[in-house]
Amino acid sequence: MKSNVTMRALSGAMLLAISAGSAFAGPWTSGNLIILQASGAPTLSGIATQVTLREFGGGVFTGNDLAMNGGAVGTRLTISGSSTSEGQMNLSEDGRYLTFAGYDAALGTAAIVATTTATVNRVVASVDLGQNATLNRISDTFSAGNIRSATSTNGATFAATGSNSGVRGLDPTGGNTTTTSLSSTPTNLRVARYDLGARLFVSSSTGVFQGVSEVVGGTTTLLPGFPSATGPSAYDFEFVTSTLLYVADDRTTAAGGLQRWELVSGTWTLQYTIAVTSGLRSIAVTTDAAGNNLIYGVSGGALPSLVSVVDTGAASLATVLATSATGAAFRAVEFVPVPAPGTAALLGLAGLAAARRRR
Repeated sequence: MKSNVTMRALSGAMLLAISAGSAFAGPWTSGNLIILQASGAPTLSGIATQVTLREFGGGVFTGNDLAMNGGAVGTRLTISGSSTSEGQMNLSEDGRYLTFAGYDAALGTAAIVATTTATVNRVVASVDLGQNATLNRISDTFSAGNIRSATSTNGATFAATGSNSGVRGLDPTGGNTTTTSLSSTPTNLRVARYDLGARLFVSSSTGVFQGVSEVVGGTTTLLPGFPSATGPSAYDFEFVTSTLLYVADDRTTAAGGLQRWELVSGTWTLQYTIAVTSGLRSIAVTTDAAGNNLIYGVSGGALPSLVSVVDTGAASLATVLATSATGAAFRAVEFVPVPAPGTAALLGLAGLAAARRRR
């Protein structure tokens, strides 16, 4: 059964055919990829580090990038350069916004993860197709710990995860900066994602929560079939349908890489793992011209790579499309957001926006 979520991206074949685009700032090209990059040349460390959203299309970076504010004034969004679990990025459930999280701290702020939220607010961001960014501060949680992920159904309210606070909900209406608890156990979480019609899922690798769980009514419950014993290292994940799920695992052993899970008689079952050097931490899924699932991913390792995988079975191979430079590590990948209803023609994107992503 397919989800009724809005389809959001072009097929892989169309993505590769899109022109490289221009180097001036402006609307991104629908169907291209966005890479969240942490930049702290010459090396990445625990200081507050620049976050840049880089557009990738036609096999190259287009130069049409968006750097988040890391200056001395205004609300900032920076991340820890050396905290590889940070910088996860999602599309909102309606496909219109990229969402991610960080710190309201100027570039170079020391030991950013150890700061208290009262001193350094945490921040969740939404960015639309036109590169319009909204930064929403959090003043009461994820203190002295990582903030890793933010997700939204519509770019207006958010769920966020990190290393010490479970799942927290933020409604920034009227400038509100305080959160509510959506689930307090486990406290240490990686990626949050609204999927399958605004259901909230999270990934973790802690205690008995080893894989993907669903959050319902204040309780986090591991999906049946995922292991409760230490071993897996799940990060990003994405449902293609209600019975097919891909999981990024950053282990460098044969168990790590791109995992394909299917729901069989009510139990999620690992079908196979497609090996990716240094494992995977972020994925974005579409289909190619032949109807195969096409997965773009960001690997782990010292110099993370952008890779693509056409899933034709257990023997499928990963192709490296680009590799991070020293001091400029890729952290996540997603598709360019879709335009707001009624704006496609104005942006010259009507034809592109009609292409659909399978979920």
